[in-house]
Amino acid sequence: MSQFKKEKVRTAILSAATQLFTEKGYANTTVGEIARKSGIAQGNVYHYFDSKFDIFITIFQPWFESKLDSLERRLVHIRDRRARLRAILLALWRDIPEADNGFHNNLMQALVIKKPEERYSRAHLHKMEMRLASLLRSSLAAGRQEILRDNLFLHLAFMASDGFTISHKLVGESRKISRIVDMTCHLLLSEPKRTSPSTRSANGRRRQTLS
Repeated sequence: MSQFKKEKVRTAILSAATQLFTEKGYANTTVGEIARKSGIAQGNVYHYFDSKFDIFITIFQPWFESKLDSLERRLVHIRDRRARLRAILLALWRDIPEADNGFHNNLMQALVIKKPEERYSRAHLHKMEMRLASLLRSSLAAGRQEILRDNLFLHLAFMASDGFTISHKLVGESRKISRIVDMTCHLLLSEPKRTSPSTRSANGRRRQTLS
């Protein structure tokens, strides 16, 4: 019974915090508000979580995973490579930043004002990058798989997602997002032009002449 009560209190804390973060944002929410909404004393919150940051990360990780779960279910029915890639990028750069009153923006706030002693592991981000890499790989032809080497594009894609998240919170939906996604699809899916041996030789002679 005691264990059941503890789990019930923990769930109440997470539920209250989720609602407050969604409505007010991470920066404008206090542990005291979370406690009052949970129906417990503020000091009791710290029996379950180290800090407000700890509460948020506990909420955010499954929230973000659920968005990728939803994306994966949609991709099952999309066979065309361009359409798949477009759906992935729109999810990462538009749908997730807009979801639940811009809930993703809370991560930006939390990381900016995080105290040095509040622990943050990049392990979850790495896990999400690997999931996204798998989805992207299925959308690229064999000859374009090198784009995903060393996770450089994934890092760029997540950085762009952070930027779109902040922008959406400040000014609302981007009017350029569809064009940006279409441009990125073109860059990722276009096969690089191959030069013939004679052209390469001519280019080499031209460089020698110029030097």
